[in-house]
Amino acid sequence: EMLVLDGFLLWDGVQGAFAPLLLLLAGAAATALGAARLAGRTVGLLAATILLCQPFTTWVGTSTFVEPGLVLAVALALWNLAHFARTGWTPALVLTGVFAGAAAGLKYQGVAAALLIACGLVLVRDRLTIRRFALAAVPALLVALPWYVKNAILTGNPVYPLFFGGANEEADRLARASFEEYGHGTSPLDLVLLPFRLLGDAEAFDRGEFASPLPLLFAPLALLAPRGRRVAAVVLALCAAYGLAWFVGSQHARFLLPLLPPLAVLAAVGMVELARAGRLGRLATIAVTTGALAAGLGITLAYAGQFVPVVAGRQSEEQFLLENTSYYAATAWVNDHVPRDARVAVDHVFVYPFEPEAIVWSADVLPSTAGADETRAFVRRFGITHAVVFEGNRRRQLRAVGARVIARIEARPVISRTLSELGPPQPMLVYELP
Repeated sequence: EMLVLDGFLLWDGVQGAFAPLLLLLAGAAATALGAARLAGRTVGLLAATILLCQPFTTWVGTSTFVEPGLVLAVALALWNLAHFARTGWTPALVLTGVFAGAAAGLKYQGVAAALLIACGLVLVRDRLTIRRFALAAVPALLVALPWYVKNAILTGNPVYPLFFGGANEEADRLARASFEEYGHGTSPLDLVLLPFRLLGDAEAFDRGEFASPLPLLFAPLALLAPRGRRVAAVVLALCAAYGLAWFVGSQHARFLLPLLPPLAVLAAVGMVELARAGRLGRLATIAVTTGALAAGLGITLAYAGQFVPVVAGRQSEEQFLLENTSYYAATAWVNDHVPRDARVAVDHVFVYPFEPEAIVWSADVLPSTAGADETRAFVRRFGITHAVVFEGNRRRQLRAVGARVIARIEARPVISRTLSELGPPQPMLVYELP
């Protein structure tokens, strides 16, 4: 996210949008090179293809999510861990800690990934001592810790809004609701059906549709490899542990991305082993892999096709944003009718591409139960001149500060970026504050 910010400072949104794509490409390269060192060039090439050549990673890599950074950090940590396990080279151990700490500093899911990498480190029993474990643990803590100190300074909670709560009761309730909003549930039956739902109907997992089936189909077949079977079993078990933690937590499909580097390598090994098992295994591997890649290519081209008209100049940027950015009708109205030096409070997170300065008006900064005095203090603190809210939201607070409605707009959310699907229109009100 810092890279995205740096890109905005250098070249507005254009350069900022490249950061996640470059991180994902680097993560695929790290996966390929690490796998090639371990198991040969064929496995390395297959692993990069499995990771990169699917619609889901295309969507994530062309958005401004932080998960591509997790893919890179996890891939580099695992590469160095594998190198240490094979050679005992101490610098690789230190680098394992550095990159595991980077994952933990990027996102809370990175903490889970770092802990499982630490478990993998512990399993290298014949080469590990307390001193060597510290050589990995200390760099990991030093790299990750500043972000948790920042949380503590800003919010009083180093893991905000988890465990120790958010800014207030409403913020806690909304955070819990956001965790439970995605997926199909956490019953034993939901766990059994999870692989089929992820592959067949993953829209409920926060627009996670069109993930490749190759990692799930072929990664278990890595157990067929005569060499490295124990390592494959350990990695599969650690991936299953991460998946289980994800299942009982927040079921966003993109939160599973840290699993892609290890699963892609195992799937590549499984492909090679099945293809070596005989003519039938070779034909099955070719047929399944070709079918998955062809279907993925078709979906990816359909996704990429929505960008062609605006890039080629056949569609205006305004129309493109209207079709591909949630609630852009309200954003466009504000951009056209509100002064550029205004400050706009918005009760959704899609504040870019507002041209006036915008702030997300969430329960973290002001709960909806706050009274007139608190609302006036909030307005003064941030210099709010306008507000854009869903109809019915914040009405009492806006009335308390003398705001008046200047527009009512029907705006629509994007429910599938891959298919460019818009949801039903939702009324939004634009207020002007005195």
